[in-house]
Amino acid sequence: LDAHFEAFIGTLLREIGPRPSNRTAGWTMLHIASWDMGAQNWSARFRDEFQRRRGYDPLPYLPAMTGRIVESLEISERFLWDIRQTAQELVVENHAQHLKTLGRRHGFGLSIEPYDMNPCSDLSLGGVADVPMCEFWAQGYGFNTAFSCIEAVSIAHTLGRPVVAAESFTSDDKEAWRLHPGAMKPQADWAFCMGINRLVFHRYAHQPWLDRSPGMTMGPYGVHYERTQTWWPMVGAWHTYLARCQAMLRRGRPVADICYLAPQGAPHVFRPPASALAGAGPVPDRKGYNFDGCAPETLLAGATVKRGQLVLPSGVTYRVLVLPDMETMTPALVRKVRDLVRAGATVIGPRPLKSPSLSDYPRCDQEVQRLASELWGPDSPDGKHTAEHKVGRGRVVMVKQPTSSDVKPPEQPSLPAEARWIWYPEGVPSASAPVGTRLFRRVFDLDEGTAVESAWLVMTADNAFEVQVNDKPVGEGDNFKQTYAFDLKPLLRPGTNRLSVLARNGGETPNPAGLVGALL
Repeated sequence: LDAHFEAFIGTLLREIGPRPSNRTAGWTMLHIASWDMGAQNWSARFRDEFQRRRGYDPLPYLPAMTGRIVESLEISERFLWDIRQTAQELVVENHAQHLKTLGRRHGFGLSIEPYDMNPCSDLSLGGVADVPMCEFWAQGYGFNTAFSCIEAVSIAHTLGRPVVAAESFTSDDKEAWRLHPGAMKPQADWAFCMGINRLVFHRYAHQPWLDRSPGMTMGPYGVHYERTQTWWPMVGAWHTYLARCQAMLRRGRPVADICYLAPQGAPHVFRPPASALAGAGPVPDRKGYNFDGCAPETLLAGATVKRGQLVLPSGVTYRVLVLPDMETMTPALVRKVRDLVRAGATVIGPRPLKSPSLSDYPRCDQEVQRLASELWGPDSPDGKHTAEHKVGRGRVVMVKQPTSSDVKPPEQPSLPAEARWIWYPEGVPSASAPVGTRLFRRVFDLDEGTAVESAWLVMTADNAFEVQVNDKPVGEGDNFKQTYAFDLKPLLRPGTNRLSVLARNGGETPNPAGLVGALL
């Protein structure tokens, strides 16, 4: 990182010359964009760092990193938790925090988009930023990344950062100069309501000519937001509106009722429970009570209680602390929760059963169980899903997870083992297929009088897909790392049925493509 900083940032600084460190205009920030590149989990000094941080030598347990069980499944899983936690700490300290330190020497702040395949908990990595940043794609022209907006806003609120930035209106090539301020305003207003107060348009392409329109693009990506747009001469009032909204939204202190504690461990993407949001797709709204997600280290760093409310070091307050739906928690975190409840906090959540770590095992589990007994009581009441236990000046509202005798969860359909990836016969799709959209169709018949008991379509595509049955939209998906399930039963009819899938291979150059699905 030092060499990269010197060769890149250093070269630019030498070119432009010395500048005041207290500047408020011009080049003021460094930026870490969304990760996008997967994880690293080893380095020359990793073993020494692991031993210093976790308190034991990882060498006997290293076969667990290849998928083998060492001693037992429980021991192996705990070791792997420690590996991932150590990797997170090293990335946060030696990458993000070190870049922030280097930048400070030259008067730079740091913004971070802390999501998308990074080896950390998003809230933990983003906590280093002076300006936490998210992204939202123009509605109808790309991916659903609303989760990143909730994460960035949560980081800013819990850590007292006044500015929340967003890579805004990112688009795929279907946008094709269709968007304009009138079409963009509803989503901009949604972003402001979510807590975002700095829009960074993705993108403004450099236009070197005065006589060519529409001019340069950034490949297929981004809203075309530049002076070659037909509406650009009228854009002034729109910019004034955005600037005024952003300036006002950076004033004061945010107000929320619920603090959702994120689970310990890495990697992790914070997503609030479905009950906290209204609406679906790329523009969900907060429902009922406002909330933030909180990284465990933020709570540990100095959360207190005042007049029955949880107070974070940033000064923001919450009426309740909601624990993650996990059976593991380290002794240090359970102890912190215990101290907050004693001081008057209201905590809602399930009782932790053990530590996730191999450090100080098995004594760590004994300590978790001892602290949990103090908070949740020695025994959980039978036949109830919630119970309140008073501790000191506060209380714990226990959430008991329903058992099979309480409620039978619906079965989630999944791809059968025999399902295979397919694509149009061009190139080698598993390695390199042309960018573009391909249509897949299947026609099948249902006999008159046939009773359809179940008809689930389970599908995903690299990169995205849209499904229709009998010319009626069914659904879509844009993440090839997960499958999507659609209930087709209401759409099927006696006789001929048509299943159509538009699958898109995104990008700028040929890359792997595929579609996989099954009708169950």
